[in-house]
Amino acid sequence: MESPEHKHLKSVAVLWLLNRGCFLADTEVPLSQVGLRRYIELDNKTVADAVGVGLRFNAGNGKDEPVDDFDPASLTGAEAGECVLRGVEVKVTRGDFRAGFACSGCNYHYLLTPLRLLAPSEVPRGVGLIEYNKHKWGCEPEDTHPDRPYRITGLRLLKHPTYRELPRFQVDGVIAHLTNRTLQQTRQIFLQDASLIHVKNSQ
Repeated sequence: MESPEHKHLKSVAVLWLLNRGCFLADTEVPLSQVGLRRYIELDNKTVADAVGVGLRFNAGNGKDEPVDDFDPASLTGAEAGECVLRGVEVKVTRGDFRAGFACSGCNYHYLLTPLRLLAPSEVPRGVGLIEYNKHKWGCEPEDTHPDRPYRITGLRLLKHPTYRELPRFQVDGVIAHLTNRTLQQTRQIFLQDASLIHVKNSQ
């Protein structure tokens, strides 16, 4: 059984991903492991708690170096590069952390934990760490910053992840999966609307 805290933090992870430039994001996303070696012993899951699809930019002025910073101001003059996957695994207890998590199916992987659950030095090499402070948590629509839809407080990125190269079919597979989910949800909304229209017209 999933705890209320774990479920809440998965939603927090999706909001964080959307606020960091991802144009697709959802929870419980299956990741392809075809052709991938296990990153570490803890890398034993194939479904990530949250995954977002965003762009990895290339620096402008004829340079090809990637720009991994999320700050839109730092992307001035940068050119849109390839789509990348950012996966977030939620851990609410140390036992949950020791049970393992997915950390090889995305280009960037993060752990999202409550305040002071893990030290950055405990997090595997290459994996980022986001800390959640329930006493400061807040999320409101952002009207003044066009590049970020939410004004979020109570989250802190303590450790940056490192980029991991993936075969394109693995990235494309996640994009197709998330897009199909969105289409299914859209179909349901239109079907409900159409049913209501039919009922209203038949009265």
